[in-house]
Amino acid sequence: MNGDMHELVDAEHGLISRRIFIEPEIYQEELRNIFARCWLFLCHDSQIPLPGDFFTTYMGEDPVLVVRDNGGRVHALLNICRHRGNRLCRADNGNAASFTCAYHGWTYRNDGRLTGVPYLKEAYHNAFDRDRWGLVPVAQLDQYKGLWFATFDPKAPPLCDYLGEMAWYLDAFFDRREGGIELIGGMHKWVMPCNWLSPGKGHCVIGVGPDMLADPPASEILAYEDAIRPEMEARLGPRLNRIKPIVGTVFPNFSLLRPTSRTFRVWHPRGPDKTEVWAWVYADKQAPPEVKEAIRLAGVRVFGPSGSFEQDDMDNWQGCTQTGRGVVARSYPLNYQMGLGHDRFDPALGAWASEYRYSENNHRHFYRRWAELITGAPWAELANGGTREDRHA
Repeated sequence: MNGDMHELVDAEHGLISRRIFIEPEIYQEELRNIFARCWLFLCHDSQIPLPGDFFTTYMGEDPVLVVRDNGGRVHALLNICRHRGNRLCRADNGNAASFTCAYHGWTYRNDGRLTGVPYLKEAYHNAFDRDRWGLVPVAQLDQYKGLWFATFDPKAPPLCDYLGEMAWYLDAFFDRREGGIELIGGMHKWVMPCNWLSPGKGHCVIGVGPDMLADPPASEILAYEDAIRPEMEARLGPRLNRIKPIVGTVFPNFSLLRPTSRTFRVWHPRGPDKTEVWAWVYADKQAPPEVKEAIRLAGVRVFGPSGSFEQDDMDNWQGCTQTGRGVVARSYPLNYQMGLGHDRFDPALGAWASEYRYSENNHRHFYRRWAELITGAPWAELANGGTREDRHA
């Protein structure tokens, strides 16, 4: 993999091999060197507010159980029974003091400890050490402004270091008002026949000028945004007068969408040609009921499995993946040269910014980061993965 990496990603010249979207061997390296090493989004704090609350998700293709134990501490554990490897908790969410495997009845407390093994005396002759066979925890678990992240890599940098300048842009989505955000309605799930890299960008932000309209065309929402502007400026500081973030992605697969709706989603890889999307609509917790309802309707109509934008995007992403199956097609690189050589680091924004409103700088920086990680190089040898931004001026 190391030897031909320049063939796969030549970010300096804006050329990307189509092999990375379709070949099973590369996909396995992604699972090993990206999804098993990077910080991945798990859930929002409001989804597990009480002791015993749990939410099941994935880190790459590894099933994970996120649970708040009886003492209020949050854990992220492999959702796999240590006996025969069956999926332990099959519910999407709920509340439980313990979890019992449906196969042979091994039982675990909601802090991951193994507490029950059938026929412990008779079949194991009292020689079984339950303390060694609890659920497998993630290597690191942390939260930022109510967003829970985890990594399987004990050597990964701390979450705040991993986010870097991206933290401020997360604030612009999730910490605009006191109390943060809350989820509206349920979760949308759907499967797309495309590679997870087709729609994704990483540690990137797309923004518009501070006075440009980027909100759903609903009178309730527009009036609300005008009313909270002073509070937002006080909380987010002078950078808010330079840029209004509207789209963002925390590398590798946690994305935020603001234009015409308020949604965030996770792109779960399901093979080189399949992606499962989980999406939620959210609003400021302090927003009035009529504003929350307007945001919910906008989210349903625009983004989501039946949304007008989403359907259009999915059709194009599917086409991009399917055409890469051809042997000849994969011999020709993709062109990501829009804006090449016309980006600069803007200290006031804490990010790389493009000179013109349209460019593929975000994409080039994303694939460069992908190429750094896919080799399995130690974190200390990797370039700093700061926020990359295309700024719509």
